[in-house]
Amino acid sequence: MRRADFALAAAVSAALLSSPGCTDGQTAYDGLKEPIQISGAQFIVGDLPGTPAPDGGSTHTNADAALPPLSIIASPTPSADDIVSGLSGLSFMGTAATTDAVALGVRLGDEGTGYWIVPAAAIDLYNPPPPANARYFPSFSMSFNRMDAPGVDHLRFVAIGNDGSGGDQISVPICIESRIPDNGHTCALYPPRPSVPAVVFALTWDANFDVDLNVVVPSGLVVNPKTQPTTLVVDGGVSEAGPAPNAVGLYDGTTGVIDRDSIGSCIVDGWREEDLVFQNAPPPGLYDIYANPFASCGQPAVRFTLTIYEPGADQNLHPSTKYPPVSGELLASQTTSGAVSATNGAPTGLFVRELKF
Repeated sequence: MRRADFALAAAVSAALLSSPGCTDGQTAYDGLKEPIQISGAQFIVGDLPGTPAPDGGSTHTNADAALPPLSIIASPTPSADDIVSGLSGLSFMGTAATTDAVALGVRLGDEGTGYWIVPAAAIDLYNPPPPANARYFPSFSMSFNRMDAPGVDHLRFVAIGNDGSGGDQISVPICIESRIPDNGHTCALYPPRPSVPAVVFALTWDANFDVDLNVVVPSGLVVNPKTQPTTLVVDGGVSEAGPAPNAVGLYDGTTGVIDRDSIGSCIVDGWREEDLVFQNAPPPGLYDIYANPFASCGQPAVRFTLTIYEPGADQNLHPSTKYPPVSGELLASQTTSGAVSATNGAPTGLFVRELKF
């Protein structure tokens, strides 16, 4: 029984690969630049098979005999609601389809150049889970591209048969949160939508290198993610060590907060980004920004970009026109050997630019 199921899955994969539009074949690299990637699945170039459903279209609720061929009975359920571009390891489970399905096709809206196929699990005729004899799919893990645009979109699913044909697609709405902290503004479904911060200093980089955002604020305080993650000084001393867990609702609106210590202790977190967030206009004065190569984590070099974000006329965050992005490169030989900027004193790292508010 299992050998037959595996043969069916292999057959549908072969049928899809030989279909029009795929005559050049697939490579091991296909899908790496797609909006989503699914672990253990096969990427196919071309349109998702089957009959499109309206956005947010519902699925069937039982395995009634009247169901059309290749029907999805239970749609995949994500393990979490919070999705951000670059998120990896979001698991989906609970998928079931009619027994004529040998694979599940998955695509993010109409984005990208193709779709993914997830092979079906074998049917257990002796202990069938309800609904009886339904074709079940193992849980699968989905990752989102760092370049995915934030906003509302839909995941489309379809049951695929042995000949490569698809049934009725279903459409599951999702919202991809902004990587730049915006207080949930992008994915707020109902008014009033929360206001975005007044300004965000965003430092991003392209390798798993422990780079730290260092900012000298007008008071002379050196803000950094490891020992002084806010512009707040408590009782004449520094704030509690360690990055603040959330930039929203802490202290007051004029306090700047760094949202994370990305790649801290060389622990890969999928972000490679640190942001200093001001909910309201920052105190006036000069802000000197540095990129500190704290530890190379085995990488020879890293390229970084500093982008300043401010609200636009549409009330969304946009790169500042007054302060265009600045990029640069740091080498492993330039690491500061674990040195942390003094709270009041010389910052560490490479000077990037000065801002005036």
